[in-house]
Amino acid sequence: MGAASQHDAVVARTAPPPRHAFERAGLAARSDLETPEWQQLYAGLERDQDAFLAHEAEFRSPEYVWPRDALRNWSRRWEYPAVHHWAAEWRARWDEGRRPTLLDVGSGVTFFPFALAKLDVDVVCTDVDPACERDLGRAAGVVDAAPGRVSAIRTAPYELPFDDASVDGVCCVSVLEHVDDQPRLLAELERVLRPGAPLFLTLDLDLREEGWALDATGFAALRELLLNRFDLLYPEATIHPVDVLSSDTAPGGYGTLALPASVWFHAKQRVLKPLLKPLVDKRPYRWPPMHLGVAAFPLSRRQAP
Repeated sequence: MGAASQHDAVVARTAPPPRHAFERAGLAARSDLETPEWQQLYAGLERDQDAFLAHEAEFRSPEYVWPRDALRNWSRRWEYPAVHHWAAEWRARWDEGRRPTLLDVGSGVTFFPFALAKLDVDVVCTDVDPACERDLGRAAGVVDAAPGRVSAIRTAPYELPFDDASVDGVCCVSVLEHVDDQPRLLAELERVLRPGAPLFLTLDLDLREEGWALDATGFAALRELLLNRFDLLYPEATIHPVDVLSSDTAPGGYGTLALPASVWFHAKQRVLKPLLKPLVDKRPYRWPPMHLGVAAFPLSRRQAP
């Protein structure tokens, strides 16, 4: 056996077993979408979304603007399977003899709370948009969530109507980057969570620093804030730059849209928004292309000393 082969054999014997694709914190990777773990989770979530959309005419308000096919959005392809895995692992360890409650903060109106409820969790959706409370309330009457339940309440931007240390868990998917006062929202999440309770957090970040989302400086400050308030459930991992999941390389991303969708997207971004934005917002308009990545933080509220 040659030296290289001997080295490879030693590494194979001593290397730790590979982790589950989602048992880490940090940037999302394109290669995650090629793993058996992702494929199995995504297939199950596709079935859940199809069942949800089959009842759409019974609950969807015409003024609600979020894309109906949320799962196939470039970032949600990764975020929803990741958060679902973390929630399933948490539920499997739950031993308090009652069904836990999970808040979906900034939920929108998607299938995802119903997929989480099927883990035998009661999911309470919170959002500042009154359409979310109305539409999810209707959806809860016609979409299967058993053995769990889904409910929804409208909340103020930085106030959750729950007692201190009373919430079993929180998920917050691609919300924090859109919030003006991130420390205030995180302090509120920390307030309502029980010590040791999980916070499943994902967010977009701007890889080109063109003003679309959190830039490198803002992300570094947010990461420090998170790690000062919460503990990581899984270690952070380094992702090679060529493997970073991004909005212009991921399936369903802006660089891979089918022709009709791509034409409409760029017409809105390059024609309609530059014309309309000065009427309502004096800040300069930034043109595409966007180049966004996804960061994930599976966390838990720090135990009291």
